[in-house]
Amino acid sequence: MLLQAIKRTFSCRFAMIKLVSLYKKPIRLFDQSVGSKIAKIPDSLYGPLAVLCLIIHPVGWLLLVIIGSGIALAREDAFGWILSVATVILILQADVIKLILRRPRPVSLYAQNMRMKSYSFPSAHAYAAAAGSGYLLAYLAPYISISTLNIVFIFLTGLSLVVAVARVRLQAHFPSDVAGGLILGTLASVICLFIATWLS
Repeated sequence: MLLQAIKRTFSCRFAMIKLVSLYKKPIRLFDQSVGSKIAKIPDSLYGPLAVLCLIIHPVGWLLLVIIGSGIALAREDAFGWILSVATVILILQADVIKLILRRPRPVSLYAQNMRMKSYSFPSAHAYAAAAGSGYLLAYLAPYISISTLNIVFIFLTGLSLVVAVARVRLQAHFPSDVAGGLILGTLASVICLFIATWLS
């Protein structure tokens, strides 16, 4: 049984690596094109962007979702609780994908000085920001008006994009890492919403 699981993991890793290698050149061109534009952001914003990335950290999103699950449990809200549990599991999937693909981070002082060393794709900051934003929107939807929900959506979308740009400007990630993180995080939030709606 364990041997089969190991074989499946390696075949999954091989398939993902093969898929990425097919698009290696377009990905490299995308990284160069977008990266050169983001590199023009003034150095004076480097400090504030670094602080923003510390505040809007994947661990912070996980804590928020765990608190949400506690509130949902206390209210006997099955939808909110299932949504919270599914979101925690899927946010943690970013690290699993990193371990499968093992894409190195950009060579930079910021990446070298990171306390927690990990791989580059997908950006956990972008992934968690997208998945966490989707979670918040789904969680708050029954309690607030549509106009307020639209404002929250615009704010969270903007925040996720700023975090994604910040990770590239700090040279912690390539642009394709944050783009992948945003796409996969959004997909994760849709899956969580589907699971919670289905099971509750």
